[in-house]
Amino acid sequence: REREREREREGILQPVIPDRAMVRAIMKDPKTGKQVAVDVDAKDWICLYPAYIDAKRSESKGRKVSKELAVEAPNVIEMNDSCRHLGLMSMIEDKRHPADFFVRGRIRVKLKDDKGKPLVQAVPTRKALLREICKLVPNHMSRQKANEMRLQQKAQAAAMLKGKDSSSSQAASTSSSKSNKKNKKKGKGKKKK
Repeated sequence: REREREREREGILQPVIPDRAMVRAIMKDPKTGKQVAVDVDAKDWICLYPAYIDAKRSESKGRKVSKELAVEAPNVIEMNDSCRHLGLMSMIEDKRHPADFFVRGRIRVKLKDDKGKPLVQAVPTRKALLREICKLVPNHMSRQKANEMRLQQKAQAAAMLKGKDSSSSQAASTSSSKSNKKNKKKGKGKKKK
């Protein structure tokens, strides 16, 4: 400790005492359109967890929207993309909700400017933002791809079942014809009255 103090006095080590929570975020530069890494003060940004819009959760377990608006199994990527679609700055953090410890991730969203005015007039409050996210998440690209995959799997399963049904019906018809032939042969040996 004495060495560190000496170095601090000499100017070799300067203590870094952040007065605010600075976070390095990757954001799109509005001028060039390229993604750049910038230091952002995200302390005043609001936090949103997937549990806030999860349809399987009760209000006591963390859901903050009505059951009709809630989404089934939301994730932070879909929520983050929805915020960016609305024109808000947002970023994903590796944090967990206390009531939903096994689901990782939360997003921070800059909802208001430095003067306290909403950045997007359509989304003035946290509740309004959650409602808009609930409308956008079901139409997210990853959900559409997952639905397409499910439909393809169902179609393949139906085709396989159809193929099995036709082959099993053919097998049943051939086995019934074989049993008929056997019965005819057995019937020849019997005497008629």
